[in-house]
Amino acid sequence: MCPPLGQLAHQNECSTLQVIHCVVSCRRDVVLDVPPAVRYAAWGRMRTRRPDLFQNREPEEILRYLRKRDAGFRRRENQTMYRYASLFAASMLAMFATPAVFAAADEGIAVATFAGGCFWCVESDFDKVPGVVDTISGYTGGTVESPTYKQVTKGGTGHREAVQIRYDPKQVSYERLLHIFWRSVDPTDSGGQFCDRGESYQTAIFVGNEEEQRLAEASREMLQQSMVLDAPVVTPIEPAGAFYPAEDYHQDYYTKNPVRYRVYRFSCGRDKRVRQVWGRRAHEGIERH
Repeated sequence: MCPPLGQLAHQNECSTLQVIHCVVSCRRDVVLDVPPAVRYAAWGRMRTRRPDLFQNREPEEILRYLRKRDAGFRRRENQTMYRYASLFAASMLAMFATPAVFAAADEGIAVATFAGGCFWCVESDFDKVPGVVDTISGYTGGTVESPTYKQVTKGGTGHREAVQIRYDPKQVSYERLLHIFWRSVDPTDSGGQFCDRGESYQTAIFVGNEEEQRLAEASREMLQQSMVLDAPVVTPIEPAGAFYPAEDYHQDYYTKNPVRYRVYRFSCGRDKRVRQVWGRRAHEGIERH
């Protein structure tokens, strides 16, 4: 039994993927449950914000877009119309695309969570790793619920800027992601990363189970014993807790604002410092870097 779309729009814990799986089964009934005025307004808002959403795009690409949009929508209060826009677009996609696209969307997909300083850069790096499905910038590790960017960067929340990395274990292993992570940051810096200072920019690995804990600790120990680095590794390994997606303008920042992003990354000295720390092994595993 599929719940009404209007009911789902008020449930912050309900994801776009849940709606899609629901609509794949129930189709038109769920979409038609929405009052026509709201339906047309939501669809119009979505078309205004992204007129190219359904033009010359593969279903997987649309799905990634909707997932990131939905991550931002769930952070907002009293934004039902925006929520409707996301869910209604997901419903329309589910009606027009083949069920197989969505049935396999999350099958066999795993999640890794890393904090490596500015999440714009971490997202950009891991989007270029073969086997990574998509990434979401956000905040985790602290005690404040649904924090804002200003709260986190100001300090005191305990949160770090972090990135959730959804990947296909058949194409890339968690061990490989750890290997890439280490070589894309300065794990010897306890005060932040590069030009960004403070607790919110400190590195960390957030593990979701005992196997990830074991692999992360073994990876860190191996790195420490290799004597490759000139200073001790200070990156902590912590249990994964609640992950709060960052504001929408932070998602895919490097693609939406390429010039500003490149200027920031260069001026912050990220790549220069990573090359100083790692030499020829800097950014190993990241394509087109």
